[in-house]
Amino acid sequence: MTYFLLFIIFTISVVDTNYGVYKFNTIKEQSNYNIGENQIGNLQFLNFMSSIKNFLHIKKINEERRLRKELIEVLKEFHKKYTYKNNVNSINRLDSGIFTKEWVVKVNGGWKNLINAINDTQIKIVKKIRGFNDIFVLRETYNTVIDIGKDNNRIKRKINSIEDIEKNSNVEWIERQKSYKRFKKDLFQIFNFTDENLHNTMEKSYKNKSLPMFIDPLWKNQWQIHQYDEERKNESIQQFYDMQIMEVWKLGYSGKGIVISILDDGIDYNHEDLKQNYEPLASYDFNDDDNDPLPRMDDFNKHGTKCAGIIAMIANNTKCGVGVAFNAKVGGIRMLDGEVNDRVEAEAITYANQITDIFAASWGPNDDGRTVEGPGYLTQLALKSAVINGRGKKGSILVWASGNGGIHSDNCNCDGYAASIYTISVSGVTQNNNSPWYGEECSSTLVSAYSSGSKSENLISTTDLNNKCATDHSGTSASVPTVAGIIALTLEANNSLTWRDIQHLIVWTAEPSGLIKSSSDGWQKNGAGFLINSRFGFGLINAKRMVKWAKNWTHIPEMVTCSIVFPKFEKRWLSSSKALNIKFNVNGCRGMKNEVNYIEQVQLLVEAKNRYRGNLAIWLESPKRTKTQLLHPRHLDDSTNGFKNWPFTSVQTWGENPNGDWNVYIVDLETEGFVSNLTFVIHGTKEMPKYREHEKQYNLHNIESYVNKKSENNKLTDSINVLSHGKRFVQMVTENGVDVDNFSTIEQIIALHEELKKFKISKKNEKNIFIEGMET
Repeated sequence: MTYFLLFIIFTISVVDTNYGVYKFNTIKEQSNYNIGENQIGNLQFLNFMSSIKNFLHIKKINEERRLRKELIEVLKEFHKKYTYKNNVNSINRLDSGIFTKEWVVKVNGGWKNLINAINDTQIKIVKKIRGFNDIFVLRETYNTVIDIGKDNNRIKRKINSIEDIEKNSNVEWIERQKSYKRFKKDLFQIFNFTDENLHNTMEKSYKNKSLPMFIDPLWKNQWQIHQYDEERKNESIQQFYDMQIMEVWKLGYSGKGIVISILDDGIDYNHEDLKQNYEPLASYDFNDDDNDPLPRMDDFNKHGTKCAGIIAMIANNTKCGVGVAFNAKVGGIRMLDGEVNDRVEAEAITYANQITDIFAASWGPNDDGRTVEGPGYLTQLALKSAVINGRGKKGSILVWASGNGGIHSDNCNCDGYAASIYTISVSGVTQNNNSPWYGEECSSTLVSAYSSGSKSENLISTTDLNNKCATDHSGTSASVPTVAGIIALTLEANNSLTWRDIQHLIVWTAEPSGLIKSSSDGWQKNGAGFLINSRFGFGLINAKRMVKWAKNWTHIPEMVTCSIVFPKFEKRWLSSSKALNIKFNVNGCRGMKNEVNYIEQVQLLVEAKNRYRGNLAIWLESPKRTKTQLLHPRHLDDSTNGFKNWPFTSVQTWGENPNGDWNVYIVDLETEGFVSNLTFVIHGTKEMPKYREHEKQYNLHNIESYVNKKSENNKLTDSINVLSHGKRFVQMVTENGVDVDNFSTIEQIIALHEELKKFKISKKNEKNIFIEGMET
């Protein structure tokens, strides 16, 4: 038996006592902390700090929960009055949003029947929604006074007007629009990096570097494209740690003939480094409803211009830098600089989809670790329509940011945009080939690309508003346009590729070897021979391989979907001491039209209720024994809404045969939860894709010594122990020491779960708590 000591020193300072928002004063960058055989990295360190924060301020959080509960009751009452039997709005979008005067209605028969339906009401027709048949925007013409619980004539009049429309036999459905907050996936909402710090970092890294290929002033700073240029003669270095964009340029591909639209806050198309590549036919302003996507020229609206520059900065014009696809055309869809609702998102995703090849979206719901939100009904239709009808029915390519909520223990499976089967979910990789501190663990992440990391690592250079250049782009916001640009290079090589061809190409050509060498934690080889990781997906995107394979690519067979439902599902109660195991057999709809023999993506739709939604953790185990964590505990998620048929998506069983026994494991950190229904959905093909005639080969020698080297880490029981925080005790740096309340809290945490009883507090002094534990 080996004993070890852990020093826990706290540094938590209050930023806003009214809302319980805190920051950590000092986080030392250092090597991983050793706890027995388990190594906990900086990201887990931050996650644990976040969870400790909640325990230390439990009274404040309980008060916030009480207030949120009261608000939810008000919203429920409001929802009863203003939603109707055929309303398509999902309960999972009740996490946020404010009702507006705008309504969306589907009327069979078009304009004529719509006019009849709204006759003698105080509702006016605004317009027909682009890209949809018989769907229209309506607006209330009276002043709405929401006075829940009182008999108000204006509310009665409004309800009567909407009910009159809803009762019309030609009205298929009607939905009141809600205004949502959408968050750009850069990091300036979290930390304030100064221009001086960024400049000094860049100069330090590149002052001795000679790169004669381009004359653009920021080319030397574009490390994500050429950081291993001096070692390019070493092919293993190039294959391990490089996206190989320059190799594709040398083959003559630069994105020519391909159009990418940036779904964002607009783009500064007058910028000297973008103007030549701007495509007005792929651009629109949905915030002001006109053809001009020029943003307001302030610091809050530079995000889209920065994303556009990464893709399409003009080469060799002595301005800023060089875009990944520097001869591609770029359009701007301005949609985030104003009211955002389901209708706006849907129209943006389908706009000019016969002109635009690729849509890049570096935004989504809040990454606060407590939000569960996805596309509304119209946007769900738009996503599906985009991949079916876009690009001459080859399908629009939709590239989405996985999110920056790692510091909040967020999971992008709670983001229905990034986790959609129709989108390519992109995560970030730091300059040192590690998962960034903001990175989220997510089973739906497909691929990764370079972006920002710690303050000692470089950020991304690009264009800025007012014809300026920037050296400060960051987060998964920077990874998305990089991937979009590489896809543009691939489509130039073969523009007949479908949206699913692109997904398969990414899976087949992504390179995980360098990431595994830098951090082997979390990698596993699935039953089809693919290496996969919840932080990186299938690895670092590789432009050269994508282009090489694209040239002679055989199209993927038609996608089919097999759904497994449980019509007599019995309510199952959850426990913190033991995982609920639900086992079911799958035959892949064998013998039917929708038979699936080769998995692409799977979705587990979960209906569950518990005290606090963030206490849930969910795993899925395939017949090939591939273990996927669909949901990690989210310590800040105190919602009582639970999950109502929420789809958790995984790409981690890609290529496997679905036939056999599947296992679902669910744990509740408390003991008050239950699961009331499950649905399992398999997307894939009946026939084997041509490229799968051979197993994927990896560059890393002795790969088994890196992957799954800790057999215990693959046991579900071991994963469940982690939920109890037993393996998350790490060193914390403090200025204030440990007071009596903090000491008491740590004792409570240790006593909280059965698995923690092997730990005990041996002593404490003014600044340290010594926790003694036994390695078993």
